[in-house]
Amino acid sequence: MDFLTLIGGPAFTPTQAEELKGRINKHAGLESPGRAAFTSPTQLDTLGAEGLAPLRYVDNRRRIAEPECYPANPNGSPGGVAGVRSKDGRVLALMPHPERTIMADVASYVPPYVPL
Repeated sequence: MDFLTLIGGPAFTPTQAEELKGRINKHAGLESPGRAAFTSPTQLDTLGAEGLAPLRYVDNRRRIAEPECYPANPNGSPGGVAGVRSKDGRVLALMPHPERTIMADVASYVPPYVPL
């Protein structure tokens, strides 16, 4: 599978990033096989404790989706990590691809009747 269309997707967890504070969003996005990887078990704990993982995949009860919780955690990311941010909040890296839901020319499939 190259991409999975994901409706629901990540929720925003408590963070210092102003644009994400207090938000839980459902959105459509596409997911590829990549996932978060950590070189030590403490890295994931540190990200959570410092609020540096503001995007997490959640299940339908808004609990963090563990790696084996497909399709809520489509790529099996540890701790449901879907995005990380820098300590100063200026950089946000995310794994879902929301641009594929708003830009037809980068979509996995575009019906022939949709103008590009």
